Amino acid sequence: MSENFIRPTSDATRKIVQDSTHQDEFIGDAYERMKSELRASMGMLSPQAAAEAASGAAAIAPVVPLPVQRAAEPTHMRVIYPSGNSRFEIYGTSDADLDVQEERIRGIYQQ
Repeated sequence: MSENFIRPTSDATRKIVQDSTHQDEFIGDAYERMKSELRASMGMLSPQAAAEAASGAAAIAPVVPLPVQRAAEPTHMRVIYPSGNSRFEIYGTSDADLDVQEERIRGIYQQ
């Protein structure tokens, strides 16, 4: 089962590799450029483009984020002691908001 696993090459692919590796240092950009040129010469998509095509993500329009509405700044503050030395500072935008929070906290301690 001795097979030759050398991939067939063409003059075009040899030229791409020679042009990319003629430098003294074969680093980062040259390597990435060589990979993309070899993929293009063989008609292959980049891994990212292939993944998008497989998932259908390329057909989906990008999502535009909605403007963020900031919550109203807390203008009210209350300190409560629901049990023993347990101290809570609660903040809200109204007394009604503080009442709801206080009721929840006291409900936990009454159980």
